[in-house]
Amino acid sequence: MKNLREYDLSFAGLKLGKHHFEFPINQKFFESFQVEPDFTACDITAKVLLEKFSSFLNLTIHTSGSISIECDVCREIMQQSVQNEIKLIVKFSTEFDDSDESILTLPLGSHQVNVAQYIYESIWLSVPMKHLHEDCNDEFEAEEEPKEEEIRNPVWNTLKDIQNLN
Repeated sequence: MKNLREYDLSFAGLKLGKHHFEFPINQKFFESFQVEPDFTACDITAKVLLEKFSSFLNLTIHTSGSISIECDVCREIMQQSVQNEIKLIVKFSTEFDDSDESILTLPLGSHQVNVAQYIYESIWLSVPMKHLHEDCNDEFEAEEEPKEEEIRNPVWNTLKDIQNLN
């Protein structure tokens, strides 16, 4: 994870209250994580709301935009919209602890938090498992539905008749 210092949020000099940050996310962002994503391009914006309190921080990270990804059916490149929001509480203690996905504990005296990993996770969680064009989606769903005339076994027809009686 190199070149991610631009995602450091310095909160030491901020007044108590709400502060807004915005980060454009492109393909280069994912290269920093040394993971090759399934998509070929992305145009995503990460908006971070940092609410500073006297003893903790409350972060809301909202990611939205689109990715270029291959359709699972026709293999053409398509635009897939992505959107997600995660919340994170940052508290302070003697030791660093990121074992809880919604609470980050920083050592006392910390003055910044890096949000790159949370943006990364927010985007990955918003990418659907199926990648289908609208036209391909209609065809795919039609293929999945069993047709009534395909049932040739008379036993199944009898059971279906019994089910229809109820």
